[in-house]
Amino acid sequence: MNALRSSLTATALAVVTLTCTLVSAGTIWDGGGTNDKWTTGANWSGTKFLQVAPPNNGTANIHMAGTTRRTPMLNVP
Repeated sequence: MNALRSSLTATALAVVTLTCTLVSAGTIWDGGGTNDKWTTGANWSGTKFLQVAPPNNGTANIHMAGTTRRTPMLNVP
């Protein structure tokens, strides 16, 4: 039973680590979301179900691309 528990724990940790590695902030605004909000992940490039907005703290090196929603609404501090 302990071997099974250890195996399941190791598998779960591997999945969490892989998922956290894949989720990263987008840097290319493509306006793919349904609104103009900075925090809408779909407005940023990347795998559709893993998109997140970059931080709005002056450290993100972003690029405005695409032809839609070219004026993002900064709905974060």
